[in-house]
Amino acid sequence: VREHRAQLCVNTVDSCAQLCVRPWQEGNALLAAGDLALCKIKYEKTFHNLEGLRGLGDEDFARVMALKTTVALNLAAALQRGGEHAAAQARLRKVLDDDPDNVKALWRRSVSALATHEYAAAREDLACVAELDPTLGGEVDAQLRRVRAAEEENLGKEKRRLGGIL
Repeated sequence: VREHRAQLCVNTVDSCAQLCVRPWQEGNALLAAGDLALCKIKYEKTFHNLEGLRGLGDEDFARVMALKTTVALNLAAALQRGGEHAAAQARLRKVLDDDPDNVKALWRRSVSALATHEYAAAREDLACVAELDPTLGGEVDAQLRRVRAAEEENLGKEKRRLGGIL
């Protein structure tokens, strides 16, 4: 039975991929419409369906891995928009485990690091982004300014809070 299922998937990899693509596309539309809860469900379903594909040849495996990366990045964006930065970072960590030079994953991880007050991590990811894709220099510089501003704001708050103690 297992052999039959694997063969079935190999013979119909395009139809299997289509079963995965539809919820992903629906998730994209929901993300654009701002329905974060439902879009996350669609992305999770897509990811689960992709994880279940077996018996793939090298070319099909590469296509599935590329789609899994795209879905994970979209899911991370949805999580970030919902303020779920720790969950977004977990998804991005998995993407970066497979592809440490994924610029979009590094960028998004820097956004979550900034949101969770992990300023050094945000700067480190942005330095990698700048090195990997020099065309993003202007965007990296703008994001680094946001990191510095947030860090200074938090430092000011801490000084005011502790000012009466010291």
